[in-house]
Amino acid sequence: MEEEAAPDTSISSGMNERYTAPDHRSSLADTTRRLGDFLTRMSERRRVFEISFILHLLLFFMTVMASWTWGLFHLLAAADLAVFFLCILSALRSGFITELHSKGKGWTLLVLFFLPLIIQLLLLLEDPNFSQDILRLQFRGEALREGLIPYRDFEVNKPPLYVWMVGLVSTLFGPSPISFRAVFVVFNSLIPPLMYMIGERSKEANLSGFGWRTGAFAYALWPLAFLEVGLSGHFDPVVMVLVLLAYMGLVSGRTFSSGVFLGAGFALKMFPLFLIPLFFLGSSSRRSRWMLLPGFISVPLLSTLPFMISDPGGILEYLSYQSSGWGVSLSLRYVLDLGLSVWGIPLMSSFLLSIAVLAAGWVLIVISGMHGSRRGVTPVLLGLASLSLVPTGSTVIVILADTTGPLISAAGVLSILASLAFILLSFRIILTSRRDAGPKRRRHRMRWLIPGWNLPSTITMVILLLLLVSAQYHPWYLMWAAPFAFASGGRTAWSFLLLSGPLQYNAYFPWDLGTHF
Repeated sequence: MEEEAAPDTSISSGMNERYTAPDHRSSLADTTRRLGDFLTRMSERRRVFEISFILHLLLFFMTVMASWTWGLFHLLAAADLAVFFLCILSALRSGFITELHSKGKGWTLLVLFFLPLIIQLLLLLEDPNFSQDILRLQFRGEALREGLIPYRDFEVNKPPLYVWMVGLVSTLFGPSPISFRAVFVVFNSLIPPLMYMIGERSKEANLSGFGWRTGAFAYALWPLAFLEVGLSGHFDPVVMVLVLLAYMGLVSGRTFSSGVFLGAGFALKMFPLFLIPLFFLGSSSRRSRWMLLPGFISVPLLSTLPFMISDPGGILEYLSYQSSGWGVSLSLRYVLDLGLSVWGIPLMSSFLLSIAVLAAGWVLIVISGMHGSRRGVTPVLLGLASLSLVPTGSTVIVILADTTGPLISAAGVLSILASLAFILLSFRIILTSRRDAGPKRRRHRMRWLIPGWNLPSTITMVILLLLLVSAQYHPWYLMWAAPFAFASGGRTAWSFLLLSGPLQYNAYFPWDLGTHF
């Protein structure tokens, strides 16, 4: 019996087979993987962290020195942003963060406090040129020292505790811009140690490289905080210290003190009011959560009462101002007003639409928490919140495209691309986030939260949603969400870094173009 002939494996036999094209997607994936492996190996080297850390500081100070030359300013800012990313990545990969923790709690707290403090104190040598808010602080401080009554004798568009804060700083250190900036720098330098202490208190493990303790190091080197506090002198760090103390009280089970600190933050800025439901439902027990509300209203009530007694009309005028339709060009509300005015629709419609968006967001948060929906609601909400970047970039393009050339117009495009990237990344956050790893006896109390999210992530989302519908929008408002974004872990933190990077510089443009060239 003859054996069967072996199959013909010659080239000619394969000519009749269907041609299979090479898989370019596979080769692209391999190339991307090799590039990622190379960057990972590089970031694991301590020398890379040391070089990127020094280069980040040099580029930042060069950016500040070039702030009056807008073209060079944006180029240096973009380079500094890239190096900042590399610095944080290499700090995580090289083991520097772990080594810093191993030095002991006291040593770590000192580093986290004095590192941003020294950097920002050096910025006091530079005159602020991005914002005029520091001059308003000086004017109000001088008016208070002269015995004038706020809300009646001079204009104040801030809550009453703000007046007490300005008066205290003016009395102790004088109403000079340097005094206010120095005080706010100290408060901003307290934020990283507070974040570290919250991580220690809650025993929260790092999430995908980030957590409260690791996020504290990222905030300590965050360029936006340096620019907006050390250079511009905004008082938002005072509010954030109070909010973080409130969060620490929540984690520790001290609900009343948590409410007091959160109420004090509300008496300086309005946004802590929108965090009350999160703190209320996140309390350790039903009995203790009701102690949050008396604590919350105590500070606003006590700080407002003297003004209500002396001149109730001034406070009522302030409340009327806060509920009016004012806005600026970096606001989605402002864009809505312009669009509605073209069609002859009343401007109040934009205010009502903003309130509707905010209310709908809260309804979706509650529904998703009650029904345990893991898909759809959460990433859509975060994506909607990040859309607040789009009017910022659009405004920069429209106003500056024909005036300053393509460089700053490209900055506006970068802001829009960053917002779109953040929207895409938000669809991945839900896959990697975990619940707030607080004390085990209280973890089951967090079931109301959106599944797949931890409490810092939810706070971040709510603040971004608030910025979407707020009457005005400025880059330093991102400081409200920064500690919680950095602590939330994984893609939430990195997405926030991506989000805040272009905004920290590109939203600024020369109002008086003739003085900057």
